[in-house]
Amino acid sequence: MIQTQLKNIAQENIAQENIVKAKQICRRLAMQQRAKAVAQDNLLSADMRAEAKIIAIMQTEFLDIAGEKISAARIAGYAAMRDELPLWNLLQDLQMRGAITYLPIVIKKATALVFQSWQTGDALVEGNYGEKIPIYDAPKHDNIAPEITPDIILAPLLAFSSDGYRLGYGGGYYDRTIAKIRVTGKQVKFLGIAYSAQEVADLPIDEYDVRLDGVITEQGLRYFV
Repeated sequence: MIQTQLKNIAQENIAQENIVKAKQICRRLAMQQRAKAVAQDNLLSADMRAEAKIIAIMQTEFLDIAGEKISAARIAGYAAMRDELPLWNLLQDLQMRGAITYLPIVIKKATALVFQSWQTGDALVEGNYGEKIPIYDAPKHDNIAPEITPDIILAPLLAFSSDGYRLGYGGGYYDRTIAKIRVTGKQVKFLGIAYSAQEVADLPIDEYDVRLDGVITEQGLRYFV
């Protein structure tokens, strides 16, 4: 039912050109869908849950994902909030494989993210919006410039469409970040992390939405072309 509602809203939005309202409705429905996915996932044994499967997928696909930088790939994850799929064990596994891991920091609204290196065991503090972030030196980030450009950014999401668009919470942080990095000519791989149940046929999008390069779910790694 939720999947059908999301598809109908996306198609109706194209006709009405009311992107903001359509996205708000989609977020509410997508939160319900993700909560159901989490509840079902929690019924499984630890080794069968989505987090464990995504770790296994990353281990298998790491060479393809990281490319020539496999020995020191700079990978930005996230500190899971609400029902987001957790990455703590994945980040630890990536560190053991030689990756340098980062977490995003929101300095203020309507800006790009900045990234601070983080290793398992490092302290986390509460950010401006209740999220967990690494301790960082604020003066260095006054210009809101992404001083560190990850090779790979793993992003949470509420839903993703079959053609690779991502529905977030509406802040636009990841869209701004990817756009800001790519306008400099630097390469970054933008991958969503999700439960397969978060996929929908269509999402309302606007000119600022950046398409994912791929998505990793418990069912595997999938690239969008």
